[in-house]
Amino acid sequence: MSYLVLARKWRPQRFEEVVGQQPIIQTLQNAIRSKRVAHAFLFAGPRGVGKTSVARILAKALNCVNGPTPTPCNQCDACLEITKTIAPDVFEIDGASNTGVDHVRDLQETIKYLPQKYRYKVYIVDEVHMLSTPAFNAFLKTLEEPPAHVIFIFATTEPHKIIETVIDRCQRYDFKKIPSLLIFEKLQALAKDEEITISPNALQLISREAEGSLRDAQSLLDQAITYAGKDVTDEDVAEILGIVDTKVLGEISNAVFTQDLKKCLEIIEHVFTYGIDVRQFYRGLLEHFRNLMVAKISTNPQLFPDLSPKEIEELTNQIRKVSLEKLQLILKSLIESEGYIYRAPLPRVILEAIILRLATIPPVASLKEILKRLGNVQEKLANSGGLLSQAAVISPAPASETQKQTFLQSPTEETDSSCSSDPDDNARERDVSLEETWKELLTFIRTKKPPLASFLEHGTLARLTSGSIEIGFSKNSFFLERIQEQTKKQELMQICEEFFGAKKKVTIHVVTTKGEEKKDANLTLAQKNEKIRKEAKNHPLVKEALAIFEGNIIEIKVK
Repeated sequence: MSYLVLARKWRPQRFEEVVGQQPIIQTLQNAIRSKRVAHAFLFAGPRGVGKTSVARILAKALNCVNGPTPTPCNQCDACLEITKTIAPDVFEIDGASNTGVDHVRDLQETIKYLPQKYRYKVYIVDEVHMLSTPAFNAFLKTLEEPPAHVIFIFATTEPHKIIETVIDRCQRYDFKKIPSLLIFEKLQALAKDEEITISPNALQLISREAEGSLRDAQSLLDQAITYAGKDVTDEDVAEILGIVDTKVLGEISNAVFTQDLKKCLEIIEHVFTYGIDVRQFYRGLLEHFRNLMVAKISTNPQLFPDLSPKEIEELTNQIRKVSLEKLQLILKSLIESEGYIYRAPLPRVILEAIILRLATIPPVASLKEILKRLGNVQEKLANSGGLLSQAAVISPAPASETQKQTFLQSPTEETDSSCSSDPDDNARERDVSLEETWKELLTFIRTKKPPLASFLEHGTLARLTSGSIEIGFSKNSFFLERIQEQTKKQELMQICEEFFGAKKKVTIHVVTTKGEEKKDANLTLAQKNEKIRKEAKNHPLVKEALAIFEGNIIEIKVK
């Protein structure tokens, strides 16, 4: 006797044995009980989910000696002959082999005759979408008003290819993919009945690999038994079927989270050593990190149709210290890189690069945390307690009238006879006055605009008259470029007007001593750029930002 594969041996023979299609089964049984059976059915859905099996059970239910009944006996001649596909009044037609108008016409000729032996003639047309449009059109009249003794059952994996006029004349049932947990339970019962020793983990691997098809799962189990015999190990299943073990996925995600680059490379070596298909591994990796991300949000079992409660618990424990933002970033990177795996001539190199990139992603702060840190910055600015505002909160004492007159006097104007007649003394007095004025002005600006004061600290007061103020910065200064921005100059003009009690024209220019000029002239472009970078890096505002956000400077660009 020839060997009967598990998928055929374990084909459902009663409605109750159908897995994962309870709404459809209940509707069909209720229709039979209430004698509201339609004349044409359309069973649509993916392969291996029970469309043809349900069609045969429905044929038995209608023709059983006890019927029509929702529970066929599977013992009468009608039930046994339909099970063996030798019933004279149940016709199983392959749509792919009977696509033309002539085939439909031949079928129409046989429809009008009464059943030879049973109650109904049942026509089961598999892959009905393969019929041509002319064949469908020729079928319409018969399909709309068939003889009372005829039942049509159409099965298809591609209902969108069937013309609407045919779908309108049928009662449509959409079969769903079977959850892997139900497939797992079915395989467990099958293995027990067949006296096969196989671990739950191996059965879970097969169940997930079947992707909702019970027939595919039974075929995969059949293949594993053929390879390993009655005792099937996890390694046997992973090796012969090329399935990615969930342990491997858990190990590689742990290595990514702990930034263990060596471990990442060792796991990839294991994947290629055991001949696991790279695309299949990558698909498993995507699904695994998706499950990790969802587990960070919720542990509702309905969100993990392919996982057991124990596996969900393991996922939750694994990501306890990993932020949701980092999981999202990892998953986004995997999705964006998927195309490289499928097109790469050297998939191993691409896979290693992707995994190592995931393992070197720095900690990612949440938006809530960033906003909190920004709030701290704002608070520091308001309290003037940070590096951005080193001055006291108390306003500076107002300058005396005599001082203000001195401040407003042009350096070129002559002083009265009480002053020293020595030009050098006069120059020194003017420098002292400018320096004191500049210090007090900076102190005043710190109380109003701390960030602006942090820029001006790197400049000098070069000239002060009744209508203008000139501020100088060294050549190529990072702060010179920033203070020349229109908004900064506008802020400075307003503060100067408030400080001096009069409007001032603000001029910003370069001041370079002879020594600096000579020194800068000897610098190369690279050295000048490096000087600017160093100046920017040591800026108080930059240091404060790095301290608050616990960050690092990656790059400083010089215009």
